[in-house]
Amino acid sequence: TTLKALGIICLLAGLVSLPNILYYKSTRYSVVGQPRSQVKFLTIGSAICTDQPWVPCSDCTKEQFKNEAMYRFASTCPPNNNVENTNCTVFVKKNNCLGAELQQGITNLVALGFIFVAMLFFNWYVRAKAIDFDEDEQTAQDYSILISNPPSDAYEPDEWKHFFHENFDVQVTVCTVVVANDLLLQVLHDLRDKQRQLDTLLLCMHQSHTIAEHTDIAKLAADALTNSTAVGRLVRSILRQTLGFGWDLPSLYEQALVLTHRARGLAQVQHKVSKVFVTFETEEDQRLILNNFSYGKLDVWRHQRRQTSGTVVVPNDCLFRGTHALIVTEPAEPSAIRWDNLDDTLESQVISLSITTFVCICAVVLIAFIVSLCRQISPVFAAIVISVFNVIFPIFANLMTNMESHTDEGHKQRSLYIKIALFRWVNTAIVILVITPFTTIISYGRTGLINQIYAVFLADIFTANVLQYVNIGGQIQRHFSAPRAPDQERMNMCFRGTPYDLAERYTSLTKILFFAFFYSAIYPATYFFAAAAFFVNYFVDKFSILRSWAAAPKLGTQVSEFSRKFFLNGCIIALAVMTSYLLSGFPFDNLCALGDSVTVDATYEIYPYAPPQESQEEPVIVTVNAGDAAYKYCNQNLLSMHVFPALPVFQPVNSQWMTVGQERVTNIYGWTSFGVVAFFLLVLCWRLGKLAFTVIHGGYKSHGRDMNINFSDVDVIDSYVPQVKSEQYAYPLIACNIDNICESLMSWKDPSQPYDYYNLTKDVAGIFEGTNFTVHDNAFSKIAHWPPDDDE
Repeated sequence: TTLKALGIICLLAGLVSLPNILYYKSTRYSVVGQPRSQVKFLTIGSAICTDQPWVPCSDCTKEQFKNEAMYRFASTCPPNNNVENTNCTVFVKKNNCLGAELQQGITNLVALGFIFVAMLFFNWYVRAKAIDFDEDEQTAQDYSILISNPPSDAYEPDEWKHFFHENFDVQVTVCTVVVANDLLLQVLHDLRDKQRQLDTLLLCMHQSHTIAEHTDIAKLAADALTNSTAVGRLVRSILRQTLGFGWDLPSLYEQALVLTHRARGLAQVQHKVSKVFVTFETEEDQRLILNNFSYGKLDVWRHQRRQTSGTVVVPNDCLFRGTHALIVTEPAEPSAIRWDNLDDTLESQVISLSITTFVCICAVVLIAFIVSLCRQISPVFAAIVISVFNVIFPIFANLMTNMESHTDEGHKQRSLYIKIALFRWVNTAIVILVITPFTTIISYGRTGLINQIYAVFLADIFTANVLQYVNIGGQIQRHFSAPRAPDQERMNMCFRGTPYDLAERYTSLTKILFFAFFYSAIYPATYFFAAAAFFVNYFVDKFSILRSWAAAPKLGTQVSEFSRKFFLNGCIIALAVMTSYLLSGFPFDNLCALGDSVTVDATYEIYPYAPPQESQEEPVIVTVNAGDAAYKYCNQNLLSMHVFPALPVFQPVNSQWMTVGQERVTNIYGWTSFGVVAFFLLVLCWRLGKLAFTVIHGGYKSHGRDMNINFSDVDVIDSYVPQVKSEQYAYPLIACNIDNICESLMSWKDPSQPYDYYNLTKDVAGIFEGTNFTVHDNAFSKIAHWPPDDDE
């Protein structure tokens, strides 16, 4: 829906901008037009200026043009002479193109107004569709609540059921009491992985692939250790510590023993309750509870500090055990819960997020430096490098985000979205502007900015989509790894599909939109490029979802809402602000006319500047006629002056370059950009204030209709069963005892293995077998199910 809608919006915005495209290609903009010999076909109708004569400049030096000197600076003195010699006449290229006229300004304003209104309608449409989708499918989230601050000793689901039934007369169907046993789950998970690797290794050695006979495995490990060399052991140890591979039979067996004893110790510890999920039989019951517990965290804090001054802050019915004020919210979908992070503290979450964000910022700076080096080789090469990094960086960002602590996949995807989106905005749009010399923005050569924009768009449309369509990793899994799998289960895992992140797909969308909006003032056809990219992405993504990608967890609308509220608004801000700066910069040559003109006709032989390491170009014959304007250097880049908004009043004294029409357009668009920024800042402040008010004072508002369908009547629905995902198994590992719940509450079923095969609690029972120790009753989370036909 989003791809199609934005594709249509960009297509219509391109049609609105057609007058600018026609103007740029006409002789009204440039006397010589845009001949095909100098302008690529798909850049015709952009602001590329092909009329660039050499003109005398009284005070220009090559230092003023810095990296631009080799394209625009020349002198009558041969290269071996001192250019600063007073007998030398300096020439600089002048852009004789009439940009930023009233027609352009009006067209850009109409396009901005259309996009602004279209985005408002788009936001309303997406919100309405989200509610429709939610009403079309009943999920556990529609019936459930999350208690984020339960008493640390409230272990029994029956107590929670009794509390809600007695105080609010609601029917509890499922209750999950989650304990802070993430260390135990991590150890059991690692132990499973090491045992699976041992199975695979033993099978490859043509031995039994079960680990029931520990004595035989111990002897095999001892034999392998005896036959190994000291150098081999050292190399494998280094590989294990640094890259995570290099595991052989002795090291796997040793690690499995260590993990077994560690799990045995952790399973004897009583873990505190960290979260409680309660699922009611009806949506009405859930909404009743959420409404009653809609007080804010400030009220909870005041209750805990007994600072109510006689005023009832938290109703007595909402006090668990008569004293404990609960914080109740609507949870994420069961498949989106990250069970191994639920008990992490806010401090640990902030620390991990800060470290990974800092690392990602350093990576962005490094990649920007690499792109700038590549541009010195070739703009086309730089465009390819940008496109490649747009594919590689999400993998790196995903690794960083996996190190963070998030309670559900929605929060994780939002963190990933921010990292990738900011990188792609910087890498694709901002870096190009920063490293491209100002006076080559509308140049027609290979170093011109518009040609780079064109190259990046083509590389982005084709490179990323071709790689996604081909799906090299998936092809290797299906056609190389699957036939060589040691058993049926691991062969089936090769056909699970390629994992994908919704955050990455949304950042691809916002990157294209941001890039198109950023440069639309000088390249109106970017709207059409963006529309083409959206439509191509739509069909390629549709193919990937149906044919090659793995199923993603149900994330809800978190990423979509965050994208619309912040990043799509940021794209509109970029459109308004950058258009104002680009219109103010015409003609992008850093030349201002002097009051005096040339008095006599003259012909000069000038030598274009070339760096010492490059060969000198042939001299150029330039004729200057009497009455031609003389020029001086002046900085036309208001963006480099750090002024906002871009207004004619900020032109340096005695260095005004804008025409009368350009000043009028820049005034209008400069104040428009200021209004757009102010509007979205007010919206941001309002949203942040509303969020703060909700957190402090509470409040609940239901979305969508109550469908009047009971939880137990839904044909396919899961519940909040603690699970840990593993790359070594086709299905998640279960982290609680599910003997007393219906199998229909599970979101998956392995046709070849029972649920006990994936249950970590059964692993612990095996670890304690033959010992005098027992598993603590509160070592694992607990889940209870009360079908509606059960007696109360």
